[in-house]
Amino acid sequence: PNPFIIPQHEGVIIKNVLSGSKISILTIDGTVIKKIRLDSNQSQYIWDGTDNSGKIIGTAVYLVAAEHESSIKKVSKIAVIRE
Repeated sequence: PNPFIIPQHEGVIIKNVLSGSKISILTIDGTVIKKIRLDSNQSQYIWDGTDNSGKIIGTAVYLVAAEHESSIKKVSKIAVIRE
């Protein structure tokens, strides 16, 4: 869902990425708050709205960047609302 509403939604599915991709979730100013490495048989990830330390993130627009050695980097954005 976009916006992703915490805690109404259990997570947001990050999909249409190549298996084995690296996914980074960043603030608009470019600060990386979450890094994910997909397994070689995994092409999507359910993000629960937490950062690398397990804390729930705040209301904002975030960037989702996916990169794979055999493809160009893909970037999208997601709005998060924390109730």
